[in-house]
Amino acid sequence: MGDSHAKRYYEGLASHFKRAFPKLNLESSEKVYFDKGSPGTPERLAQVLRCSTCRNRGLQYIDNDTQSNYSLLLELVASLSISLPITHRFSAEDIERQHLENMTYSEYIFKRYFKKKGFPDVLLMCPPFHHTILQSNVTTAKREIIDYQNLVKSSVPNTTKVLWVTAITQFDDLKEKRWQNRTYQGLKANEKISILNHFLFDSLQKDIISNDSSMLGFLDLMDASKDLHDWSLDGVHLDQKFYDVMSSYILDVICADRTKGVQS
Repeated sequence: MGDSHAKRYYEGLASHFKRAFPKLNLESSEKVYFDKGSPGTPERLAQVLRCSTCRNRGLQYIDNDTQSNYSLLLELVASLSISLPITHRFSAEDIERQHLENMTYSEYIFKRYFKKKGFPDVLLMCPPFHHTILQSNVTTAKREIIDYQNLVKSSVPNTTKVLWVTAITQFDDLKEKRWQNRTYQGLKANEKISILNHFLFDSLQKDIISNDSSMLGFLDLMDASKDLHDWSLDGVHLDQKFYDVMSSYILDVICADRTKGVQS
């Protein structure tokens, strides 16, 4: 769940599974539709909320030699803000019909969508801090982070592993000129992102090491990406090969024998 960086991890995970299992049947990428009607009724297609930037892929592995049959659903829930208003995605008519007036988009995802559909086995959280630095000052952003993680912790069951992946380093000289040399409340982009990354970890640390929490771990990728200037496409996004490599590492973390306290 996250922004365009989350989409790149999503693509990396799909590519990894395709390489690991050559016989894997990978369905075409589809847009995600949030059901607001009754499944199976003729009106269902007219009773959906479309998320044009969300994606899902169904993967199925069938090995006729061993009679093995595995299925996997990868889903990208796109979000450009941890406090995105519900009006950003849904029309006023939809909001009124579903009584969503007092909900944020994130609250809808965790309290309505996942609750109805079922929570995944693994939830990869990529807070969109590249957008947050434009939207909120540090004080407001910290309050939003607390609200966001409390929403996740109170909603996600212990059967779901939650792995947090932070924002990567930006390279100011590679951005469009209108975005170069900007400061945000007196802070450069990487300084503000770093503050938010560290605040997120500090507020999650107790949950990450607790055996009673669904929080699997926390990956701080600012250090991992700080020397990758040559891989940067536009000062904000890196070449897909970075996300491919990190997706493999993310899978290693998820599949590790130890189930708690992963930090990098």
